Amino acid sequence: MDNTTSSADRVLARIVDIASTVGQLLVSKPTMTMSIATLTAAIVITVLYFRWSYSRRRRNGVGRRTIPLGRLLQMAFPKRLIYHRTHVFDFCMFVLNHKVIAIVVVWLVVSYHYVSVFVNGTLASVFGNRPASGLDPWLVMAIMTIALYLAYEFAYWLDHWLCHTVPFLWEFHRVHHEAEVLSPLTNSRVHPVDSIVFAQVTALVVGGTNGVMTYLLGQQAAALKVFDVNAILVLASFLVVQLQHSHVWIPFTGIWGRIFMSPAHHQIHHSLNPVHYNKNMGSCLAVFDWLFGTLHVPSREREKLTFGVDNEPGVDPHSLEHGLIDPFRRAFRHLTGIVPKGRQDPAPARPIPSSRQSDLGPRRMIGPAIGLGRARHEAVTEGGDAPSFACHVTIADGLSPRAGRHHASH
Repeated sequence: MDNTTSSADRVLARIVDIASTVGQLLVSKPTMTMSIATLTAAIVITVLYFRWSYSRRRRNGVGRRTIPLGRLLQMAFPKRLIYHRTHVFDFCMFVLNHKVIAIVVVWLVVSYHYVSVFVNGTLASVFGNRPASGLDPWLVMAIMTIALYLAYEFAYWLDHWLCHTVPFLWEFHRVHHEAEVLSPLTNSRVHPVDSIVFAQVTALVVGGTNGVMTYLLGQQAAALKVFDVNAILVLASFLVVQLQHSHVWIPFTGIWGRIFMSPAHHQIHHSLNPVHYNKNMGSCLAVFDWLFGTLHVPSREREKLTFGVDNEPGVDPHSLEHGLIDPFRRAFRHLTGIVPKGRQDPAPARPIPSSRQSDLGPRRMIGPAIGLGRARHEAVTEGGDAPSFACHVTIADGLSPRAGRHHASH
């Protein structure tokens, strides 16, 4: 009896510990992948956007005058997404990444501060110390805030591009892309190795930028921070980040779609349509995708998207073994060149399945520009050149569980 009671107490204590961890994370700073603050902001934006869309349709003589509350809730929280088994694995990764992996990452990554000090010291030893710029402190803070945010966005794009093009890295990044529906929990569906690589790239790029800017300004300077995080990134977390992994189609088109990464941009990034492979690698800015030829501007009307990865038949993409252990096996084969007999592994950069046809409407291609080994082309809708902010909201279809096989992205 005592043994049974003891076991029950341990199980209960474990459940309480997990619940406490989740609670602490939800009320943590808003730049975490999950927080009550940013989730609330995402829900408010979604509701307001749906209501605005209905009002707009009403003005055009379509639909009801107001949207019923029940319908609004169905649109915001569709059952086919809420009960999808993708979320079980996503939640496990949410707890694992923040409870255990975060500790490991801290010990394995290069220090941002170390990189900054090293770069600043190297520049000073080569070119000599610079006098203080004499600029107003608020102007210096603004310069640093913008410079470090741009550095973060470039680091995000670079890490993402590497994960999509380097076979070894893709095997870890694909875990994120194996989500068959998108929700804020998908932010946490990241393999630990993927997190470590991202932290390394970010520390090198952002730390290096901080060292260069501190040297050029000739004085110690800091960015404007909220919750110890760059203020621009905090703002982006409230406005865009949580909605990027969602079923709500909010597209930025025209010139805005070339500057900012809308929720629709990132949903396209997860798409199984070959036209969308390896597109929209940025976080909240689209300028680096535009510059390097990886941009796909979404259309005003929702594009029918299917998410996931083309795994082999019988593979469960939502099991812990497949999501945590199998990436090491696949990555090892890339390093050693060993491929199991009778099996041909797909290329890392999301191969084009011959059985899948593009379901996009007519598009025209816009000019060659800077590319990474190939010409850059942006696919935009007909008449999509004029600057505009698309305001058409629909609920994504085709997000049900699917059999068969499949970016990394994130």
